[in-house]
Amino acid sequence: MKFTEEQIECVEADYNSEEHDIEIIEEGDWIQDYKMQYKETIFKHAGKYYSYTQERSGSVFSDWQYEDPEDPVEVEKVEVVIAKWRAVA
Repeated sequence: MKFTEEQIECVEADYNSEEHDIEIIEEGDWIQDYKMQYKETIFKHAGKYYSYTQERSGSVFSDWQYEDPEDPVEVEKVEVVIAKWRAVA
């Protein structure tokens, strides 16, 4: 699905918009990955859920350079079970 520039701006700003049918579901934090940072936002549009990832490089001491983002991807929430080892008391 193609989104308008206004809809993407709402997602990037973590802003709910009835006008553009955007509801922010989960706002990720900026995660450091060497010289890059990325942030994932999950939003709802027209009854479907989408993931949108922003990437940037730089630092708080210089300007951030934002990468050209990829189009949002439709996603669904799934439950994941993780097995871990723990000490026996």
